[in-house]
Parts: sequence; structure tokens; C-alpha cells
Amino acid sequence: MPLLLVSALLLLLGLPGAAVAAAPRPDRAHGGASVGNATERRLACIQRAEVEIARAPDKDAWRVTTTHAFKRDVAHFFCAREPEKQVVLELGIFKGHSTAVLASIFAKVISVDVSPEYTHDAARHSPNRKNIVFMALDTYLTDWSFLSANRVDVAVIDADHKYEKVRADAVNVLHTFPDVQWLVFDDYATEPADVKRAVDELIEEQVLVRCRPIGRGKDGRPWEMKGYKAYVIPEGMICARGPGSANKKAPFLDVTYLVYPVPGDPLVGRPSSCRPKEQSRRNGLGCGPTRSGSSSRSKTSDLRASKVDQVHRRNLACTIRTCKVGRYLGPLCPLV
Repeated sequence: MPLLLVSALLLLLGLPGAAVAAAPRPDRAHGGASVGNATERRLACIQRAEVEIARAPDKDAWRVTTTHAFKRDVAHFFCAREPEKQVVLELGIFKGHSTAVLASIFAKVISVDVSPEYTHDAARHSPNRKNIVFMALDTYLTDWSFLSANRVDVAVIDADHKYEKVRADAVNVLHTFPDVQWLVFDDYATEPADVKRAVDELIEEQVLVRCRPIGRGKDGRPWEMKGYKAYVIPEGMICARGPGSANKKAPFLDVTYLVYPVPGDPLVGRPSSCRPKEQSRRNGLGCGPTRSGSSSRSKTSDLRASKVDQVHRRNLACTIRTCKVGRYLGPLCPLV
């Protein structure tokens, strides 16, 4: 007798078991198929990432890349969070090994590096990927507002590892992209501990929350990079966006700078730049102290530029100014 007819008879007779007979099978319950599909998508995402991880050198073979463990932790974390609907911003790409892993996980990757050579190398590493946009620009000298039209959900910060620049990158990301929910930091363990200092400060200020270690050392055990010392700090961190304000003034803002032309400066790529006084002295290119606002040519005795030839020295004009480093610029800024 058909099941529907039996159920109808049981209901008419008021016999127990009617509800059981009419109930749907567990494997066809509402949401069962979607749960299965989510698991399948997660596993497929991890498998795609593993293909790209296998193509990348590990950190023991190439010190400047992330470890396979770091890449694998990123994949497992985000593959469980619908990455096919998300956009990731990658700051610092080098040869594009991590870029390829991110492209296998996320719907779109915006990869930024100061070096056009690195963007070209990364593009050659992933020639068939259609979901990567490569941009060669210096994020410490560029107004980020032109990037703000993009929706970004995740940011991977792996560019310059100086404290000021790590903090500037994180703050710029949070200011520019209101949809960002996760920030990933590489080289949390490396020395000098500038990355760790910047991340720890943002955690203390509640700008970053729910941070978890990733990569080697995430279990608290010491790990060693071939040819280097052993570390007891995790390789990287994944942090959620917190309720704290990123507007808090960083300790490197509004400091006194020596302003002078730098002929052919390869770092800034502009005819002039603003550098911290102590850095200019270390480089032997700075000027001696003068009164703020005086912009006449300095005397030779005022120049601390023993490494600069006479032609360059005659063209150096020295003055002390307060260089207010805005949130878009980081620790370097152009003359205004």
C-alpha cells in the first residue's frame, strides 16, 4: 500500500506513529543538502590551495617566503568562511607564491607591491589566473582613497616590516575598507620585533581582536628556520577587526624631520623626501640643525654629508620642519 495512503489511514484512526510515518527522512531534512555542499566547497577549496602550496618553495629553501604551514593555515581558516564571496588585498607579493594560493581560495585578489619587477614575476607565476589584479605602487606615498571603491574583506599585510610601516598598513586598511573583517600578518616572529610590536599595540588598543597564531610555532613549540636561530613566537597572526579606534595617534607622528633633496633616491623615487633626523645622520646625508622655517642654503660646516660629493652638497638646502605624517603616508612623506 502506498506510504501516503498508510499515513492518511493512521491519521484518520488516531493511531500512534502517524507523525513518524509522515516525517521526512533525516538525510532530506531542510538544510542537509546545503551543509553537504558547504563541506564539499570547503574541501575543494583546500585541495585547490594545496596544489598551489606544492608549487611554492618552503621557508627553509627560500627564507623570504612564508612557510607551507603558514599558507596551509590561511587556506584552512578562510576556506571555511565562504571565500568564494570575498575579496582579499595582499600588500607585498615578492614572487607571487602566496598570491597564487590566495587566488585559489578567494573570489578576487588585489595584489600590491612597490616593485614592478615583483608584480611581473608574480604574474608569470600565475599566468592563467583571471581573478588577480596586480598593482605596482608605494602605499606609503600614495593616497589610499583611490582604492576605496573596491570592496575588501580580508587583508594580508606582508610588505615593509618596519614598525611604522606595518602599523600604517593596518590603519590604512581599516580606514579605507569598512568591510574588512580579517587581517593577516606575516613574520610576527622575526627580529627586530617590529611586526610583533605593531600588532601587539593594535591588540592592546582593541583595534584587533580574536587573534590566533598561524604557521610554524603556532603550538607554542620552538621552531627553527634553516641556517638561523630558533623562534618561540608564531610565524604569523590572523586577527579580526575590533571595536577600538585606529585614529589614535601613533608614536611616530608629528616628529621633527630634516628636509633635503635626495638625488636619485631609489626608495622614494622622487627628487625629494622627508626622513627622520636620526636616519639621515646614519646615512650621512642629513643637515645640521637650523631654525625652523629658515630655508636658505646651509653652510658647508652645517652639512653632515661626507658621503655626498661636492656637486650634490652645493645643491642641498637644509631646514627643520615638522613633517606631519598622515595616515595615508606612513613614516615617509613628500615635500609640500
